[in-house]
Amino acid sequence: MRRFLITTASIAALTSFSFAQTPSSPVVPANPAATPAGAVVGAPQPGAMANVQLAPEDVQFVKMAASGGLYEVQSSQLATTASETAEVKAFAQQMIQDHTAASQVLKGLAQQKGISLSPAMALKHQKMFDKLKDAKGEEFDKLYGKQQARAHEEAVALFEKTAAGSNDPDLKGFATQTLPKLKQHLEQAKSLPGNE
Repeated sequence: MRRFLITTASIAALTSFSFAQTPSSPVVPANPAATPAGAVVGAPQPGAMANVQLAPEDVQFVKMAASGGLYEVQSSQLATTASETAEVKAFAQQMIQDHTAASQVLKGLAQQKGISLSPAMALKHQKMFDKLKDAKGEEFDKLYGKQQARAHEEAVALFEKTAAGSNDPDLKGFATQTLPKLKQHLEQAKSLPGNE
């Protein structure tokens, strides 16, 4: 039974994802009344539609990717003022730009899938950010560099797993399209202070 009507434009928008794009139009359920009870994963946001059942690992992917995006943007905003190194500041600006754009696409997918995202980072990302807030000068640059390398290693592993194993075509497409940029970020992060 077909649960959703997916337009060609919607598919094209998702498969041509780049960091500069905005979220595609939400998928409209063909018959919302036909969606079985319990099919919604996570608490739907107001106006969000019910979705076919997502695997728990797909829901976890969306939540962890969103938390990682928050960490990237907030830690990099801090780096633009706390760092005294041009290389670190330039990298931070790139992280703000790229991860803000990717987060917007992810938020659109989360809403489409009925997944409620927390406005706060996951505990592991919050601990990293709190430690970074207390650092100054050269210590800040080294800690930011180490954290960026670690965060991007974890992000690449998370996105690779979803790109290879997700049964949801939208999430699989998002992960696949985002991976090359994350890998590029990882290589850049490895050249930052603290990773010599």
